[in-house]
Amino acid sequence: MIYLLEDDSAIRELVVYTLCSTGLEATGFAAPSEFYDAMERALPELLILDIMLPELDGLEVLTQLRRAGIETPVLMLTARSSVEDRIRGLDHGADRYSGFHQHHRRAEPAGGGRDGGIRFCHGKSESFPHSG
Repeated sequence: MIYLLEDDSAIRELVVYTLCSTGLEATGFAAPSEFYDAMERALPELLILDIMLPELDGLEVLTQLRRAGIETPVLMLTARSSVEDRIRGLDHGADRYSGFHQHHRRAEPAGGGRDGGIRFCHGKSESFPHSG
């Protein structure tokens, strides 16, 4: 299972849909409170976090997870794409960081990471709620 914490519904739905269409299980959350509720029930194999969130920013979410001993791989997927932002994300415990420019809305590879890559789970999505 992959958990995505992203408050932008269009991005959240696109990422979850894309992951599910490749045969992976993925669930998206709009706010940290929803995300933490799910984390109490089951730990995923991968976390994808945005930085700019309601309630609490994604770097603080990541810091809290690492302090709690949760070592699940984390990909930061965010519009914050400066070199300083990338360094800050990796310093907070992210395994990979991928930023995109708001005006391009195109993901850019961040390069580097703690282990040089991401290992995705090989689950099977049973259903995905279609909107529309």
